[in-house]
Amino acid sequence: MWPRGFLSRLLLRVSAGATDRHACARIHPVLVKSGHASDTRLATALADAYAKSGLVTRARRVFDETPRRDLVLWNVMISCYSSHGLLNHSWALLASMRRSSGLSGDGFTFSALLSARAPSSSCSHNLGLLAHGLVLRLGLHLDLVVATALLDMSLD
Repeated sequence: MWPRGFLSRLLLRVSAGATDRHACARIHPVLVKSGHASDTRLATALADAYAKSGLVTRARRVFDETPRRDLVLWNVMISCYSSHGLLNHSWALLASMRRSSGLSGDGFTFSALLSARAPSSSCSHNLGLLAHGLVLRLGLHLDLVVATALLDMSLD
């Protein structure tokens, strides 16, 4: 059995510079065999490594297989979708997070959503207005990163 601390350090090292798709694929089975695949912190690090490697489907699989999702894991997945231009997926995940876990999101959640680049369309404009309203309602407009993302979005 692998010690959890070792696995955490290994995953953090991989996710810090994750561009090696093979490293993620080698670590995932180790987590499953060691019984640590459902550990939220380890699953978050693995999902983040998959996301940074461009393996969005695998990141989502890790997310779906994690029984207890915290805000950090939700943010990793929302950021994964946003950074890969999958805006509808990221917004649907935000709605699912709010509905199923009662979490509203934080500055990181909305900066990831607002920083995503989408083709100009009425849909992306409407999502921007929705985000702006949510940010104001949650009091996140005072967060410098969120405020900058809002400003940047409105100038596009």
